[in-house]
Amino acid sequence: MPEISDIALTDQVSVRNLNHTLPADHWQYNKPVVLQWNSRTWTVPVGGETHGIPFEVIKKDFGDPRSTDRVVAVRETPNSMPEFIPDRMTEVRRLQQLYQNTVIRFREYVPGDRSFLEEGITDRAPKVEVYTLAGDRIYTVLDDPYGDRVVAAVPTRSDRDALAAQLAAQSELMAKMQAEVEELRNQLAVGSIETDAPPDNPAFVDPRPDPRLDAVLEENPPMVLDRRSNRVTRKKTPPVDPTRIEDLPTDLN
Repeated sequence: MPEISDIALTDQVSVRNLNHTLPADHWQYNKPVVLQWNSRTWTVPVGGETHGIPFEVIKKDFGDPRSTDRVVAVRETPNSMPEFIPDRMTEVRRLQQLYQNTVIRFREYVPGDRSFLEEGITDRAPKVEVYTLAGDRIYTVLDDPYGDRVVAAVPTRSDRDALAAQLAAQSELMAKMQAEVEELRNQLAVGSIETDAPPDNPAFVDPRPDPRLDAVLEENPPMVLDRRSNRVTRKKTPPVDPTRIEDLPTDLN
C-alpha cells in the first residue's frame, strides 16, 4: 500500500467493479459503478476496471483513505494552501448518510467497540477495489472503517523529502565516524600512536599532571615576622620534648 502522503488530489487511480461477487439479493448486485465529479462521469462495468479516475472521486464515493483518528492538514509545498483531511469517524458517518441502509440496523463508529460495523458501514454501497496506476492497493474507508491499514502522513511532501535527505546525511556521517574510530583502535592495537613522545608543537601543553606537584609541602615556614620589632627573623625550631624553659617556643604575638 502506498503511503497516504504519496496520494494527492491530482493523482489518478483505477477502480475494479466486483459487484458480480455480491449476493443476488444485494442492492448493487451485477450493477455497473457510476462515478461522477466535476461534470464528468466514469462508468466501471461489472467485472471490469476503469483507469484514470481522479482521486477526488474516490474520496467522495468511498471515503478518504488518508483519514485517521484526528483531522490532519497536509500541503503539496510549504507555501501552498493546506488540505484538511477529516477524521475517520466523520468519514464513516458521511458515507452512512450517502448510502443509507436497506435494513434498519445500528451501524455506528464507536472507538473501542467494533461490533456495530462487523457487517460494514452500509449494505447499499458497491463492492469495488481501488488501485494506484502502479498496481498498489488503496484501502478506502468502505474497505477499512477503523483505519487499520492507514499509514500516517507527514505534514508536507517537501518535509518528507527533507527528512529523508537528513537521515541519509546522518547515516553517512555516522559511517564516517565509525570508520575513524576503527582506525584509531587499529593504531592503538599496533602501538603506532606514541603517547609518551614529546610533542612537536612547542605551544602544546601536556594535559598530564606534573608528578613534581604531587608532593605537598607541609613543613612550617622557616622565617617569621616579629611584630614587636617589625623584623623578619628565622623561626626557632623547638625540640620535640623540651626539658628547659629556654627551649619553650616564644609567643611572638
